[in-house]
Amino acid sequence: MMNPLQDEAVDGLDLTQLLIEHREATFFWRVEGSAMDGLGIHHGDLLVVDRAVVPGNGSVVIAVLDGGFVVKQLVRRGGAVILRSAHPDHPEIRLRPGQDLEVWGVVRWSVHRVVV
Repeated sequence: MMNPLQDEAVDGLDLTQLLIEHREATFFWRVEGSAMDGLGIHHGDLLVVDRAVVPGNGSVVIAVLDGGFVVKQLVRRGGAVILRSAHPDHPEIRLRPGQDLEVWGVVRWSVHRVVV
C-alpha cells in the first residue's frame, strides 16, 4: 500500500535556500501589531527581509520613519511617497517635507504559526 506522506515528502528541504536569496543582505524581523493583517502579515509573524532588493511601488518594507520602525507597503503616487497599512484601523502615512525615511529592506516572506 502507498503512503501518501511518502509521495508528497520533500527530501532534503533547506528553508535557507528556499527563503533567502541574498544571504549577506538578509535579516529577520518579528511583527508587532495588526497594521499589515490585510496582506497576511500578522502579529508575531517572522519576516524574511532582503536589503539587496530595490523596493518597487507596492513593496512591503521595513523602514525607519522619523526614528521609529514601521512595516508598511511603500507606494509612490504622483511624486508623493505613502506608507500604507493593510488594516482599516491604521491610516496611511503620507510623507511630508522634512520627514526622515530610510528603507532597511524589502519583505520577501512572512512565516507564521498555524493556530488551531
